[in-house]
Amino acid sequence: MGKPTCTVLRGGIDGNADLLPDPVVFVIGCEEGLLPHVGPTAVGRPTPAEDEERRLAYVAFSRSQVLLYLVYCQARRLPTETGVGRLEPRRPSRFLIALPPNLIERVDRNRVA
Repeated sequence: MGKPTCTVLRGGIDGNADLLPDPVVFVIGCEEGLLPHVGPTAVGRPTPAEDEERRLAYVAFSRSQVLLYLVYCQARRLPTETGVGRLEPRRPSRFLIALPPNLIERVDRNRVA
């Protein structure tokens, strides 16, 4: 039996990354401001940069052969000038919200899948 493998990707997926299929893929940082790192436009239409980030994200999502974990924080400590970060609430990425709900199983931090 071969050694189990998985891929771990952080928000801000690199278009040049060599994303080979793996049984398990973790995409970490699926939060607004990280994935996509561009903010929404005033008219609500995606920019070409956001379209490209969405394409790259879905390419990364498709590398999973068995399980795909899309991970985001409910709150994140963000750095400040004093170095002591303040805790700020975070929202899931609009890319996650756009996924079909019947394909999603939500797991909270108090439960293990």
